[in-house]
Amino acid sequence: MIYFMRIGLLSLMLVFCTFVNGIFAQKENNTIRKGNKQYNNEQYDAASTLYKKALQTNKHSFEAKFNMADALFKQKKYDDAITLYQEAKALVDKNEDKEKYAAVHHNIGNCFFAKQDFQKSIEAYKEALRANPTDDETRYNLAVAKLMLKNSPQQNQQQDQQQQEQNQQQEQQQQEQNQQQEQKQEEEQQQQQQQDEQQQQNEQKQDELTKQQAEQILQALEQDEQDTQEKVQEAQRVNATNRKQTDKDW
Repeated sequence: MIYFMRIGLLSLMLVFCTFVNGIFAQKENNTIRKGNKQYNNEQYDAASTLYKKALQTNKHSFEAKFNMADALFKQKKYDDAITLYQEAKALVDKNEDKEKYAAVHHNIGNCFFAKQDFQKSIEAYKEALRANPTDDETRYNLAVAKLMLKNSPQQNQQQDQQQQEQNQQQEQQQQEQNQQQEQKQEEEQQQQQQQDEQQQQNEQKQDELTKQQAEQILQALEQDEQDTQEKVQEAQRVNATNRKQTDKDW
């Protein structure tokens, strides 16, 4: 008995929860429908208020976030709209809800296009086409965004800035090359100067050695001459002595 009573109570609770969720879902849908009616009547501020009320009932409602972002877009509140579109995108599966995913990125592209941020609008349109390649409207918007980017002053300014940066880079590279060339020339000059100094030192040493050798040779010649003179003088003394002895004997 107790087991069946528990089962009965559990079933009653499930039925009650389902009933309550149905009531909240119905309330949410009714609020969204009211918001859509205001949106169609171009009462975008009132529509935003109703969509916000629906989100208070269910903060995970994709329709409420998406439609409120549309209403904010109509009010030219593009940054707020982008934020809500991003939140709505987080509620869908890219692979299972491709149409919703593509619609979110299409509208994000429209927001960036309205802000004249054509580069980001192009990226958003491309992402939308990846999810839904058959969307001709997105493809058309992408072509227009590319054309606007090409002819926009911002693009021209970016191109001028890129050209200026490229010129500065080339000038810097040329300066570095010139510095390297000058440094190389200085190193070669220093090396040549060292070689010249070494050659001069070697020649100086060679001259000193030659002078020293010449002095040694001269000294040797003088010594030989002195020895020769001494030998001659000694021979003369011997001869004179011999003559004296001979005269005495006679």
